[in-house]
Amino acid sequence: MRSASQAAGGVLFIVAALSPSAIAAELFAGNWFADSVNRYDTTTGALISTYTSPNLDGPAGVAVSDAGELFVMGDFSRNLLSFDVATGVENGVIDSFTFPINASGDLEIGPDGDLYAVRFNVNTALARVYRYDGQTGALLGAFTPFDVSIGGITFGADGDLYVSDRSNDQVLQFDGQTGNLIGTFASGNLVQAGGLAFGPDGNLYVADAVADAIVRFDGASGAFLGTLDAGPQLDFVEDIAFDPNGLLYASVTGNSTIRRYDPAAGAFVDVFATGVLANYIDIIPEPGTVSLLALGFAGLAAIRRTRRLPM
Repeated sequence: MRSASQAAGGVLFIVAALSPSAIAAELFAGNWFADSVNRYDTTTGALISTYTSPNLDGPAGVAVSDAGELFVMGDFSRNLLSFDVATGVENGVIDSFTFPINASGDLEIGPDGDLYAVRFNVNTALARVYRYDGQTGALLGAFTPFDVSIGGITFGADGDLYVSDRSNDQVLQFDGQTGNLIGTFASGNLVQAGGLAFGPDGNLYVADAVADAIVRFDGASGAFLGTLDAGPQLDFVEDIAFDPNGLLYASVTGNSTIRRYDPAAGAFVDVFATGVLANYIDIIPEPGTVSLLALGFAGLAAIRRTRRLPM
């Protein structure tokens, strides 16, 4: 899901470093129990609003655009929906899928402003990333060239797409412009890789649903750096996301909670939300703070990683 370095098209962790106070943000989580998407204030933990529709059944991937449009994958309803974040009004069904294709996968807003969606084939249990025009919603076609058992997707500060391959214990790197495979970015120390995000330290964090763990890889080399947390408290952790202040949020479907961590301190902070079974989450700056993100662009070159050669 969205990384600290990618949210709202800016470099959020640079903004956080420049700001003397915490940056307000909002967290969006698909609530499987209620067929809705919950919107939370990350500062207070308060539930701001919910988004529902007769067209939404089994919310999966969620993503919010810079223009304030909420995109949601409906697993059981087999569709891709859009809502206006400010009003809660459904904009309509962007795409519908027929068997064997379903809509249980991740969503991500790319650096180009387009929407990237994981679409699964039920018969093969494999998926591919598709790209939609971020303004019109028009399907632009398949982005990645082959099917993978995708657990989650995220864009890095280098503009490339990183995909967790949950069947092969690895994270793949795809060219962010062409969709072509660059190579295996990280492998090993994973049982079933799920949601993933780059943190403000530039490293890649991956949720492992079977190992009940959040693990960390070097953002430049892909080398394994260790485990942030593991145990029954992370029973089937599905997705992770960073807020603008560097805190990590983990959606734990086994106990229907969202847990919060401070990776810089290596510490658990609190249980942010309960009673929400969220397969995927997204975090954006609170309206009114987005203009601050422009401050982060000057530092983008400093954190770009050198691409690894194809394997």
